[in-house]
Amino acid sequence: MRGNYPTAPVLTALAYQLRTSEGLGGGRERAQGLHLVATATDYTAGDSSGETVEAPAIDLLLRVSGRPT
Repeated sequence: MRGNYPTAPVLTALAYQLRTSEGLGGGRERAQGLHLVATATDYTAGDSSGETVEAPAIDLLLRVSGRPT
């Protein structure tokens, strides 16, 4: 996704998506088994032994939310 997005709110939203089930509008199940790494930040989340997915934080948020990037 193009544009400048403030890092702190994006990471807050990503953390919310990761702890909330799909049934409640979150993306916990979509990220299950993945190790997410937000490039250009020190943010990581998920299963450190799982497949690593590295991308800008906004792209991780969109993917975990079920939206196209």
